[in-house]
Amino acid sequence: MIPACHDNDVYYYDSCDNRGDMAEDCPNQNATCADAQCECTAHWAGEDCDECATGWTGTDCNRCLVYVKEDGNNSFSGRSWAQALQTVQAGLNLASDLGGCAVWVEQGTYKPTNGTNREISFQLVSGVDLYGGFAGTETMLYQRNHRVNVTTLSGDIGTSSTDDNSYHVVRGADNARIDGFTITQGNADGESPDNHGGGMYTVGSSTVSNCTFSENSADSGGGMYIESASPIIANTIFESNSATGGGGVFNGGDTSTTLINCAFIYNSVNNRLPMEPGGGGMANNGAFDSPAVATIINCTFAYNSSEEGDAGAIHNNLSNVMVRNSIFWSNPTQGITGIHGGSMNISYSDIDGGCDAISGATCGDGNINTDPLFVTQTVSLIENSPCVNTGSSSLVPPDVTDLDGDGNTSESTPFDLDGNPRVVDTVDMGAYEYQ
Repeated sequence: MIPACHDNDVYYYDSCDNRGDMAEDCPNQNATCADAQCECTAHWAGEDCDECATGWTGTDCNRCLVYVKEDGNNSFSGRSWAQALQTVQAGLNLASDLGGCAVWVEQGTYKPTNGTNREISFQLVSGVDLYGGFAGTETMLYQRNHRVNVTTLSGDIGTSSTDDNSYHVVRGADNARIDGFTITQGNADGESPDNHGGGMYTVGSSTVSNCTFSENSADSGGGMYIESASPIIANTIFESNSATGGGGVFNGGDTSTTLINCAFIYNSVNNRLPMEPGGGGMANNGAFDSPAVATIINCTFAYNSSEEGDAGAIHNNLSNVMVRNSIFWSNPTQGITGIHGGSMNISYSDIDGGCDAISGATCGDGNINTDPLFVTQTVSLIENSPCVNTGSSSLVPPDVTDLDGDGNTSESTPFDLDGNPRVVDTVDMGAYEYQ
């Protein structure tokens, strides 16, 4: 009996060309029968042809892939874990040269330069997606665990204090994504623009997801500075960042920033001058002809602070801000400033002191003023929290950042900040869903 292809499977044929029993069942549409055997089609691999081949990623395994790890080598090809590059920027540049690949970075700590030039940052590239959180063996994106495999981008390039750290750890770009990193130790204390955005400085509409911005500092936007951009920031933590305006995030003029499932905790505004914006967690500070626009959905602002009594959580000036399904609690000093030009619309949210106390705010349905009952030393919710099942599920946004990697960005956001299902019964207020 001689094996041969028939209907894309392998069958046995006798000497008279009569087809007999099946010899091999090609497993799926990613396999084909060729030369009397099943073979995976281009860019597919695995026993059942259900994994991307080395060097490829995406739901259809049709996007090229570049690998980076600490013990890699920039003279390598960068197209497999065994041939990984050593530096993140080399990976970004190669991905761009190849036409817009994704970049996977193994756990570890990476710095923008081996030298002491504070002006050097990790420069994101348009059309390139940068992912951290890998153990260094993964073949599919869903296999990574960015919470376990911590991948750090650090601006601690100097020798002693933060005075010689990078001005900006990361610089954004239009149509670029950064996902799965801890971004820390940026210190934007130079002349403009090097006094903005210690963690990330962006005038491009980047996508940020599954990241943590911690212990960054600046004059404006300790964690992140945004201007003339429309970034989407999802499932991201801003913690212990500081600035003279916008400790966690500074959202400037001509912006349309979207925040989904984010937590702002222990950020601060220090050394604030009288005419500067506060906003320990976030400052929305636009201009008459270019307001700052922010949409805040299922976020938690807690334990943020601002000197001079101005907006521990959010400062609003010439801005249009919409808040849905969110929690603002235990932010010392005034939690949210009144509206100084522009608007603020709040619904289905837990506001410390009540929505009605915010001068100029429009208070919609479903708002409460009740202790959310956080789990000790976190901002997740206990079982009998008044924020459990009291949001509006209809206000949960589409999965615009594709958090589950299935290519479907029109489905409802699937996860909360901890990677658990976003909706259990009715959606909760805040970044975390009680399970």
